[in-house]
Amino acid sequence: MKTLTPKEATDLAYNTTGALMLFHAREIFDHCFAARLGTGVGRDPTWARYCAAAACYNAGRVDGIRAERERRKKGKRKNKEGGVRNGGTHHHCD
Repeated sequence: MKTLTPKEATDLAYNTTGALMLFHAREIFDHCFAARLGTGVGRDPTWARYCAAAACYNAGRVDGIRAERERRKKGKRKNKEGGVRNGGTHHHCD
């Protein structure tokens, strides 16, 4: 799997981050940060912050995967309803 470079992530953050996304990320971050500190495994706040940041990153990946699956599922339904298979056109030989 090819991951985003830090520069790509920074560019995306500046170009696409809206208030709703920030609230969602903060909610995930806060929950994971508190959960990590509450495990008793490690009480290092720096480590907990990294774990919470990783959880936000993974949540974004999962959201993207789910959105892509939904998009493809809708496309398949449209193709079935319209009689088009495999996203292409029908070719007739006369």
